Amino acid sequence: MTGPVAERRRATHDFKRGRILAAARSLLERSPPADLSVRAIAEAAGYTPGALYAYYPSRQDIYAALAAEFLAEVGRAVRQAVATGGPPDAAVRAGARALYGQLGSRRAELGLLLRLVEGAGAPLSPAADRHLNGRLIAALRPIADRLTEGGLAAVEAGRTTMILFAEIAGLLLLDRSRRLAVLGFAADDLLERQLDLLLEPGRNRRNQQGDRA
Repeated sequence: MTGPVAERRRATHDFKRGRILAAARSLLERSPPADLSVRAIAEAAGYTPGALYAYYPSRQDIYAALAAEFLAEVGRAVRQAVATGGPPDAAVRAGARALYGQLGSRRAELGLLLRLVEGAGAPLSPAADRHLNGRLIAALRPIADRLTEGGLAAVEAGRTTMILFAEIAGLLLLDRSRRLAVLGFAADDLLERQLDLLLEPGRNRRNQQGDRA
C-alpha cells in the first residue's frame, strides 16, 4: 500500500515504537535490564503488554533496538572526532577518546549493550543480532580506517580496533566498580597509556611490513 494512508500508518507505527523505546530508556536509567518487564515498559509507554508486542516481539528486541540507537550515536561522535582529528595517529587518538567519552557518559546503555553482547537473557532474533552487530562495526570502522591509513593491514586494523573497544569497556566497568581507584589507577590515564603504546612511532609501519613478509 502506498499513498497518504500508508504514510500515516508508517508515521504512527514509528511514533509508537519511539514512544516504547523512550519509556524503556527512562526505566533503564533507574533499574537494571534484568529487573524490567514487558508490563513495566508497556505501562510506562501508556500501552497494554499485548499492544506492545505488536511493535516488538520481546523485551530483548526492545533492548536490542535501544542498544542499536546508542551505537548509532556513538558512531556519529566517533566519525566526527576522527574526521577533525588530523593525521591518522591523531585521528585514531581522537576517535578513541570520543568512544571512551560516549560509552562513559551513558553507563546504563553500555551495561545493556554488554549484556546483549555476552548473551544474557533470551537469545536475540537473527535480524536483531545482525542489526546490532552492524551498528557496532559501523561505530568502530572510522578508527579502523585511520589505522589502515597509518600503515596497518586491514585485518590487523579491525582486530586492533575491537581490542581497543574491549579495553575501553573494561576500563569503564572497573572504574564504575571503583576497583581502579582502590588499586590507585585512573581510567583516563590507563586509556592514554594504551593509546601511546598503540601509536608508538613506527609500530604501524612495522606491522604492515610484517604482514607483507
